[in-house]
Amino acid sequence: MLINGKPDIGMSCNGAIAGLVAINLCAWVQPWTSVLIGVVAGFIACYGYWWLERRCIDDVVGAIPVHGFAGTWGLLLWEFLLMGHMESIQLKVHLLLDCYTVI
Repeated sequence: MLINGKPDIGMSCNGAIAGLVAINLCAWVQPWTSVLIGVVAGFIACYGYWWLERRCIDDVVGAIPVHGFAGTWGLLLWEFLLMGHMESIQLKVHLLLDCYTVI
């Protein structure tokens, strides 16, 4: 990603790691879908890092956006991809646990 018009290697690495974190649960998706999930997770991590900075929350290595924000994206997406394969009560329990974890 670009910071002040210059490429930032640290943010690019965090975006790549966020893509890997988000796609970790979705092992059965098509390759093009995994690329799409990873790219969106990379943007979520980068913008999450800037969002934390604007609120004066110090996260030096970007662990909260990478593992927290992008991981939550992957977890929620995993449940929505499983809607046709899971029972309704299982999906409700997973969504309830996700809400508890995020809060």
